[in-house]
Formats: sequence, C-alpha cells, structure tokens
Amino acid sequence: MCNPNFILVSEVKNIFNKSRFSRWVGFLLHRFIIVIIMVWVLFPIFWVIITSLKQPIDIVSTIPKIIFTPTLNNYRGVFERYNFIKYLFNSVIVGLMATTISLILGVFGAYSLSRFKVVGSNFLMMMALLVRMVPGIVLIFPLSRMFMYTHLLGTRWAIVLAHSTFLLPLTIWMMRGFFEEVPVEVEESAMIDGCSRWGALFRITIPLAAPGITACFIISLIMSWNEFMFAMILTSGQNRTLPALVVGFIEFISIDFGKLTAASVMVMLPMMIFGIFIQRYLARGLTGGIH
Repeated sequence: MCNPNFILVSEVKNIFNKSRFSRWVGFLLHRFIIVIIMVWVLFPIFWVIITSLKQPIDIVSTIPKIIFTPTLNNYRGVFERYNFIKYLFNSVIVGLMATTISLILGVFGAYSLSRFKVVGSNFLMMMALLVRMVPGIVLIFPLSRMFMYTHLLGTRWAIVLAHSTFLLPLTIWMMRGFFEEVPVEVEESAMIDGCSRWGALFRITIPLAAPGITACFIISLIMSWNEFMFAMILTSGQNRTLPALVVGFIEFISIDFGKLTAASVMVMLPMMIFGIFIQRYLARGLTGGIH
C-alpha cells in the first residue's frame, strides 16, 4: 500500500513543477514579444543608417547588402549641397520659440480652466481637442493666406505660429491634469499667509507642477523638430528647418537615396541624443505629477 504522505509530497512537487514551467513559458513569451516589438521599431532606423554609409552601387543592388565597405561620401555630399548649420539653427530656433510660446499660453490657459469656473470650459476643452485632431493639411490654406497678408509667409515666424496651432492644445490638455492634482488648499494657505493669486501660482503651483511642465516642454520640442509639412510649405530658402532639407534629394527623375538617408540620420541624431539625456525627466513628468 502506498504511503499517503508520499502521494501528498508527489502531488505538491507536480504542482510546483507546473507552476515553474508556466512562469518560464510566460517569461520567454514576454521577452519574445519585446524582441519582436523592438525589431519592428528599430529596424527601419537601422536600415536608414546603414544605407547612408553605402556606395551608390550597394544601395541599388538587387540583393540587399549587409556586409559592405562603409563610406562617408553621402554625408559629405549633404554638407556640400546645403548649409547644414543654417538649417540646424533654424530648427533649434523654431522649436524653442514655438515650444516657449505654447508653454506660456498653455500654462496660463490650463491653470484658468482648472481653478476658475469658466462658462463653457468643457466646450473650450473640446474645441482645443478638436483643433488637435484636425489634419494639418486642412490648416495650410487659411494659415498661408493669413501669413501672406501679414507678410510673414516664408519666414521663420510663419512656422513658429503654425506649430503653435497643434502644440498649444496639447499643452492645455496636459497641464490642466497636472494643475488639478495640486490641492487647492495649498494655494489657499499661501494666500492666507499673504501671497497674492499670482504669488501662489508662481511660488507654489508651478513648482509643484514642474514635472508636468518639463514633460510638456520635451514633447512639444520633439513634435516641432520633427514636423515636416508646415516647414516645407510655409517657409522657403534659408528659413526652412531640417526636415524640409531631406526632400531636396528627391528629384523629378531620380532619388539620391544615399544623401537622402544621410540627411535623415543628421535630422534624427540631435533628437536621439537629446532623448537619451532627458528620458528620465520625461518619464517622471508623464507618470509622477507631484513629487
């Protein structure tokens, strides 16, 4: 006759073995899904980078070449054809100006909507969201007419104001949530101690919402940097930003893939470096609220 204790121990071991097997299967499946997603996301960037280092004969090869002799001729050709530093300067100036304008107006707008009983505040928020949802191509014609009448068409100010049309609604929506997380009682206590409404805003509320402001600034700057359509249509000549430089290598009868991918890498590289240094601030701002 079998020992009941032996049967019980065997059953317990089977349960633990099954549980351990399930955990290993779940672990491997999780890692496999992550690898698939990373390959899906990073492979296009990898292909652009290696294409920018190929000779023209390697680029147009019927069988894609992974092993080849790298060259920097494509990058040299970009600098020979365009004043890259000028385009880089334009992108930095436009990005910082559009982000700053949107952040200043958006912070005050979001604070007002979160603290005061504004008539039609929900309607205003829905209108801000609606503007954000409208395709940019819909705004090109009215914006170009407005800038033509104000003699701003073709200047950097045109693209700065155009970028504000989609950065401002984003800032208002994000910052309203962060301001609503700041207890009203904190501001009231500051005003009882002698602060004015403005003093409570700048000394209490804005410092507490600083992670959200940082996140808004980073996201807005990246969106402005990567925007192509407004930069291509509303500006001209030496006032264009880096994304508009890339399209210059697409000609009527041919495409210079080497220089096009080299220019694309040069457009991506500043934001990739920027993202490496600010990722922890972005994560904190999007997930933390008040710290």
